[in-house]
Amino acid sequence: MSHDMKLISAEDLFFQPLDHSRSKHIVDGLIPLGLTILAGAPKSGKSWMMLDIALAVSSGRPFFGKETKQCGVLYCALEDTEERLQARLLDLAEAPSEHLHFVKTCPKTDAGFQTSLREILEQNPTIKLVIVDTLQKIRGGDSGKSSVNQYERDDGELSKLKKFADRYGIAIVLVHHLRKMKDRTDPLNEISGSSAISGTADTILVLQKDRSSPNAKLVITGRDVQQREMILRFAHPRWELVQEKTEEEIAKERIPDCLYRVVEHIKQCYKWTGTASELLEEIDEKEMAANAFSASITKFYYEVFAPEGIKISSRRSAGRRERTFIYAPPQEDKPTKDDICTSENDGGDGHDGDINTAENTSSSSSLTSLDDLNGLLEGMFEMP
Repeated sequence: MSHDMKLISAEDLFFQPLDHSRSKHIVDGLIPLGLTILAGAPKSGKSWMMLDIALAVSSGRPFFGKETKQCGVLYCALEDTEERLQARLLDLAEAPSEHLHFVKTCPKTDAGFQTSLREILEQNPTIKLVIVDTLQKIRGGDSGKSSVNQYERDDGELSKLKKFADRYGIAIVLVHHLRKMKDRTDPLNEISGSSAISGTADTILVLQKDRSSPNAKLVITGRDVQQREMILRFAHPRWELVQEKTEEEIAKERIPDCLYRVVEHIKQCYKWTGTASELLEEIDEKEMAANAFSASITKFYYEVFAPEGIKISSRRSAGRRERTFIYAPPQEDKPTKDDICTSENDGGDGHDGDINTAENTSSSSSLTSLDDLNGLLEGMFEMP
């Protein structure tokens, strides 16, 4: 009988009290217990950051203003000489920490790494943070030399490290590299190796930095941390926090500015009907494509238009996908007939600009109807 699978009933999980008071973070909101990946380009300052974290945790001082759980730290400095380590330590610390330990060499993952690490933890039970700088130095076999079964190799190696961290209740941080090809739409795609690396780790930290600039962005995502971004500046010898952005603030930054110009335009007209291309022309937006513009209107409706009292309906007319915007201001600001405007190229049929009301239900254009939602989604892919 296999001992790898242990059943846990929902009833036991529901009624058995568990200790949620135990700290699950070594650095609050940044490094929880489990497996963490810090990925950045070569010579981008990853090692400076990790050594500063090691000093902060081992001495119990905050890092980037975040509380730390003071504990022993094992730093596997596998790419540094003792002279370089000493120089950095003297730059960062006024006094040595008795809870910070270094190793310069260690076995590969398939040649005794976990056994050696287990022995160190048993001899030094205060160690709860292990930093491996870098992951590539402990990878076993021919990992990374062939794309054949690369996902299986990555998953196999990192799953064992994650299982080890979970079993011993520690945090393991693996310092890793980014691909040369950048992908600003999804920072996880920049991590070198297969998607198993980001998929297996509990927490991902991606350090994005242009080589000629002291500024960088640290993207944080994971199972036990809130997604956010930190804007950093490297002022030798350490990184400084300039600004921290929450998930909500990040999402708001992704809203195209031109949508707010649409809001102002509709609030002046009160009612407008036309295509995405015509609306782009009216607000003098030359950078955004009509398809992307149309999709953004749908995607950010509840963030941009709904709070301003603007309702949107959509329908196909004379082979065109048209949208009607209606601004419903407070009663005292109700528009006159002269305030209402439509696009000059309104399609020419007798129903242009019609919106469902209680008296007019022959055309299914209510924003809250299923047909309208389908029309909005269809409009996302409509060629202008």
